[in-house]
Amino acid sequence: MNTGTTSKRCGCRRPDTGKLWGSKCPKLRRGNSWNPNHGVWQYQIELPARADGRRRPLRRGGFANQTDAAEVLRQINEALAVCEPGEAGDLTRIGDLIETAVNADHPIPAAADVRRRLYAAETFDSVPDVAELLTMFMTSRSKKIKPGTRRSYQGHIDNHLVPHLGRRRADRLRTGQIEAMYEAIEERNDRILVFRASPDPAKRREVKGQRKVGLATQHRILATLRTAYNWAMKRGLVAVNPAKLVELASAKAPKKLVWTDERITEWKRTGKLPEGIMVWTPEQTGVFLDHLIACQDRLYALYHLIAYRGLRRGEACGLHRTEYDRFGKKITIAWQITQFGWEPRLERPKTDDSYDDVPLDAETVAVLDAHLVQQRRERLAAGPRWVETGLFFTTATGKALHPAEVTDHFYHRAAQAGLPPIGLHGLRHGAATINLAAGVDMKVVQDLLRHSSITVTSDLYTSVLPDLAFDAAEKAAARVPRKRHLKAVS
Repeated sequence: MNTGTTSKRCGCRRPDTGKLWGSKCPKLRRGNSWNPNHGVWQYQIELPARADGRRRPLRRGGFANQTDAAEVLRQINEALAVCEPGEAGDLTRIGDLIETAVNADHPIPAAADVRRRLYAAETFDSVPDVAELLTMFMTSRSKKIKPGTRRSYQGHIDNHLVPHLGRRRADRLRTGQIEAMYEAIEERNDRILVFRASPDPAKRREVKGQRKVGLATQHRILATLRTAYNWAMKRGLVAVNPAKLVELASAKAPKKLVWTDERITEWKRTGKLPEGIMVWTPEQTGVFLDHLIACQDRLYALYHLIAYRGLRRGEACGLHRTEYDRFGKKITIAWQITQFGWEPRLERPKTDDSYDDVPLDAETVAVLDAHLVQQRRERLAAGPRWVETGLFFTTATGKALHPAEVTDHFYHRAAQAGLPPIGLHGLRHGAATINLAAGVDMKVVQDLLRHSSITVTSDLYTSVLPDLAFDAAEKAAARVPRKRHLKAVS
């Protein structure tokens, strides 16, 4: 490629012909060096041809020294080098950018700016802010990622990245500003936990519908930002990725802890929750379900199903009547209701492991049958206001339940029952512990919860109930045949 040349010329005219001397004027040099007091420097380069094929020679002068002219020429060549080999169309576009800048007496576009204009999904006259960068990223990737991943990215962007970082210029985002976002997230988490566990109903109402952002989700938010910036770097939008330098605590699954009498006493004394995901004992779960029956709660069957068979919240809300086989004593997990921000959406399960049959015990079958009778009564009472969705659990007029409202209702009823606080997902954890306490094999519990591997189930639940370890020790000791036993020392 032609890299251009620099030369010196002046406006003197030849005395014999009256024509310009140009670069041949004898006053331009003093012996073997240039005369600093005569003439000006210029550069000349052949830009890529225009789209119609016409040549595009570029020459500009008026520079006081050769260094300044050579610097502009270097900038032009650096901009042209952005183009991938063999991409004639891109070379033409770069030539257009350079020619437009020179004709307007603007600086030559920097290589990073050329990359952005050439390869970005959208064209900006200035560096975009973080919100615009994330929009460009999602636009370019929308057809290349799975719907679930796209939904996850968009949730991280809408709920966290844009509110905290969106107005900052993308190339000026710093690691400290990202860390400040996480500090704000943790402050909100602490507030939700404290208010949710408060005996003051006004404080509990204040955080109604709000969910804490767990450490695993925090890691996924950072991964979304890091991926977006990697995408932007490849297109010259930014030079560095500040998200790569952010360090978060390890995203190991929090320890599951049972609400023992000692922990309840300490919680009531200090108002602080233990460090971990809290789970009710089977007895506490029974108190909760008995309280729902006493209240004639219309969603009793939903919470019973989660507590006994370990469904996820979205799976219970998305269960259809056609997926209930009362004679086969099973339900099929084929749908779930998820939240996109606040908006609920009916979708298929995210993984193949989640799409499966769940066996039912006789009591749960009776509970589900009773719920269908109740739903038929509600349909008759609603009349023309009834909305037929085919869902098993609905509002009193047949509409889909909002998952967040199901959670809030759970918190309300649990507080009414005088129970220590757990998350609704804690009922699912409780289902595992109830089955393990009953001596159900770990592999059976894995199948019930539809975990991807037995390791996941074992890591989560082996030590969750204090009584399980003692029960296992007693059973092991009983397997040893003995004729003599030492008497307990009094």
